[in-house]
Amino acid sequence: MVCRMPQTPTSHEAEESKRALQEEFPGWSFIFSSAGRWWAMKDLERDERGRLVKRGAVSDLDADTADELRAELRRVAVVS
Repeated sequence: MVCRMPQTPTSHEAEESKRALQEEFPGWSFIFSSAGRWWAMKDLERDERGRLVKRGAVSDLDADTADELRAELRRVAVVS
């Protein structure tokens, strides 16, 4: 079995992928790092005392590609 590294997107491709992720997941922020990793972060909802409204909620994810990150975000959305 051959293991292939994901191809690093151009800056234009990364921006297009980031825009598409933002449209599909409006509550999340996205970063494509210089190391070639994709990150998604979300502020968790808190009550007036600063306690998390949803215990166990996911606030950050990372993946090798935008498509893998999208799949993780969809998985988290189903669980939530």
